[in-house]
Amino acid sequence: MRSWRLLHSRYMQTKVFERLAGLYMGRSNKKGRTYDWPNNHLADGHGEVTPRSFLVLMRSAATFQPAAENQAITAEGIRNGLREASKVRLDQLATEYEWIKRVLLPLARLQVPCPESLIIERWRETATVEAILHGAEQRQFLPPIDRDIEGNVDHKLVIRLLEMGVLSRRNDGRYDMPDLFRVAARLLRKGGVAPS
Repeated sequence: MRSWRLLHSRYMQTKVFERLAGLYMGRSNKKGRTYDWPNNHLADGHGEVTPRSFLVLMRSAATFQPAAENQAITAEGIRNGLREASKVRLDQLATEYEWIKRVLLPLARLQVPCPESLIIERWRETATVEAILHGAEQRQFLPPIDRDIEGNVDHKLVIRLLEMGVLSRRNDGRYDMPDLFRVAARLLRKGGVAPS
């Protein structure tokens, strides 16, 4: 395995992937190169990609119909694979953090990146933070934040999502959600993959 050049050569990996999926995610390079696209869109807020997410995307892309005549997978298949990988990753996260779907549900249809105030507004409209803190008090799950530590509980929850990689903060201070979570959580991004 150590002498297998495909394992270590980005150039060779790129060539193989281009043969499998074509060169671009669209008609030109505006939508990105097929080789880079999966990792760019499967990364969490810390820039990390899990092997399972990549394999789910590729398996889904390989079975997507209609198949291309001269390729194993298509750009649309890869985008569909992201939708499937996003669902799987969010479900995985929910097994460890039972409160995560309750926190993300009110954010559906919110366009990111956005200011923190829009996220908090959605949570307040739906009493989200109160509901998850009540659930934690009832010992349904571990609390996502420590209520006893001084500070705004809404902001502390935003920070918790940042720490988990579910959110990221842009240089201009706005918050974003990586596609790995955004698609399944049904948030919107201009020019991004639409939720299913």
